[in-house]
Amino acid sequence: MSGPNYIRSGRALVLLAAVCVAGCMSERQIMLETRGPHSTVISAQAILQGAELAEGESSFYGVVAGTGTQSVCVLRLGGIAVLQARHHREHDLTIVCVAGSAIVEIEEERSFVEAPACIVVPRLHNYKIVPLRGEADFMALLVYSPPFDGEDEALAGDESLP
Repeated sequence: MSGPNYIRSGRALVLLAAVCVAGCMSERQIMLETRGPHSTVISAQAILQGAELAEGESSFYGVVAGTGTQSVCVLRLGGIAVLQARHHREHDLTIVCVAGSAIVEIEEERSFVEAPACIVVPRLHNYKIVPLRGEADFMALLVYSPPFDGEDEALAGDESLP
C-alpha cells in the first residue's frame, strides 16, 4: 500500500471507529451528553411566596418548572374559588397538596386531600377541586406529563376536543 492510500485508509478507520462508538451509546448516555444533569428543587416556602393572591383575586395559577417530559405548576384557591370540572386529552396529572385541604372529585368519586398528600388523575378523566374553607388557602403543585400546553384542556361536558 502506498503512503497516501495508507493515510486515507487510516483516517477512514478512525472515522468508522468513532461512528461505531457513538452508535453504541445508550439512550441515557446520549441524554447526559446533550442535556447534562439538571435538578430543580422547589421549596414550599418559595411556592407560598410566589403564589400570592392579588387584591380581589381568589385564584392563582403559574408555571414553576419543567422538563421535556413534564411540567410543574402551582395552583392556589382562596375565598370561594373552585376549580371547575375538566379533563385533559393528552396529559396525566398528579396533584400534590402543599397547604390547606380540599375535596378532589374524579369522575364523581370524591377524595379528601390535605397537605402533604397527592392524588393522580389519569388523562381523559374529569376532575374538580373544591377547597375546604379553613385557615389556609388550598395550594397544590400540579405535575403534568407530558408538559402542559393548555391546548387539550376541556371543561366537563365539552366534547369539542377530538
